[in-house]
Amino acid sequence: MEPTQKVFTPEEIEKFRERRQHLSEALKGRKAWNKGKKWSDEVKAKISESRKGIPAWNKGSKGIMKAWNKGLKWPEESKI
Repeated sequence: MEPTQKVFTPEEIEKFRERRQHLSEALKGRKAWNKGKKWSDEVKAKISESRKGIPAWNKGSKGIMKAWNKGLKWPEESKI
């Protein structure tokens, strides 16, 4: 049995968009619930302990990314 995907009608799609817009306007200007909260030393120690032995997300990635425009030729009119 294949999973089926619900097809939404244009009216339903419009309703979703209106609801998202309403929520967006209602929540504008609110601070996040955790903004400005400080972690206790106990929590910081737990996080530190759980991360021990896990390499950093960018460990060993030096030089993998290249400039997207490296080797592209500039148009003559843009040269000084």
